[in-house]
Parts: sequence; C-alpha cells; structure tokens
Amino acid sequence: MFHPGTTDLKCHVVVTSYNSPVSDAKTLRPIRWQALIVDEGQRLKNDQSQFYTEMAKYHAGFKLLMTGTPLQNNPRELFNLLQFLDPKVQAASLEEEFGQLTKENVPTLHAMIR
Repeated sequence: MFHPGTTDLKCHVVVTSYNSPVSDAKTLRPIRWQALIVDEGQRLKNDQSQFYTEMAKYHAGFKLLMTGTPLQNNPRELFNLLQFLDPKVQAASLEEEFGQLTKENVPTLHAMIR
C-alpha cells in the first residue's frame, strides 16, 4: 500500500472492511485523506462508540456518510452525525437548540443538513 521505506501511498483509493479503520488505525490514521467515505454511516450515530471516537481522529478534506437506515431513536443521533462531518459543530449545542423539533426550527436544521 506504501512505496518502500515511505509513508507515501501507492494508490489513489483505499477500500477497507468495516473494522479496518479501528483495527488498522495506527497505519491508516496518519494519512491525510482527500476524502473519507463511510458506508453504513449510521454506525457513527453514537459519539461514545469506539468506531465514532476512532473515526473522528482521521483527517480528511471531505467526508461523506452513506446509509440506507433512517435515524430511529432520537435527534441526538443526527446531531452526532453532523458533528462527525464538521467537528466545529457540537452535538450538545445542537441538542440544546433543536432538542424539541418544531415547525419553526426544522427548516433551519434542514438547511444545515444540506
């Protein structure tokens, strides 16, 4: 995956298993990724999980979450996903502002998601 004796990637794309970002973090985390695309993005809905905390340490210029699973439990799951995509956004602050979803604040939240 690397040029001999360097940390320079030989490839433009790295596709991993679901566990590799955690199990191989020592190798993968130091790389400055152009993009980080996470399939089954709903795995990042819990900001206390090992997967979330490890993935949050990766550096990427662009992040994309793909999921076919709707959020089911509470708005905090959505806020955690937004925080993962943009660490300047704090899930706790979003929960304070949007904890009670109303017809007045939902358009603002929709704008953030887009």
